[in-house]
Amino acid sequence: MEGIVRPVRFEVPLRLRGFSLYELVVTLAIASILIFIAVPGLNTLISDAQVSSAKSALLTMLARARTEAVDKRQRVALCRTEDNVSCASYSKSSKQQWQYAILFLDSDYNNVFDNSERLLGWFDLDIQGAEVIWNRGDMLIYDSDGTVRGGSNGTFKISTSEGEQAGVVVSLTGRYRVTSY
Repeated sequence: MEGIVRPVRFEVPLRLRGFSLYELVVTLAIASILIFIAVPGLNTLISDAQVSSAKSALLTMLARARTEAVDKRQRVALCRTEDNVSCASYSKSSKQQWQYAILFLDSDYNNVFDNSERLLGWFDLDIQGAEVIWNRGDMLIYDSDGTVRGGSNGTFKISTSEGEQAGVVVSLTGRYRVTSY
């Protein structure tokens, strides 16, 4: 019996063993359940951030316009622009989406931005996933005392594809308030 070689049996330590198929399936099932629970909440979080970002840009624009009118004691106009140089139109009655806006001193009181007037600022309201709509057309005019021209309050409505909405109401006194829908 001296010539028979017996096979040597090696024990693999527990820390070097892999996962069993059962453990992998259970882990993947738990991970997929957690992902399906978290994704809708993440979409809501992203949508809220888009509305908040658009609202912040809008409030900055409105505060700057009113401040410039009062500080310079002159009429100031905000208008929707598509080329960042001129107003898109001079309508005051339709609902328009505002992506970009320019702020200028309307020294000749004609509501038109021309070469003789000074550009005070340019604003980017083109927030990814958010839409800003002004229900009073393409312009917003502040008089030298900070009041707004027009027959009634106007509203900037901010909405996203997920349905999140907020509003900024601009009163005739030139002040604004934030609303939620």
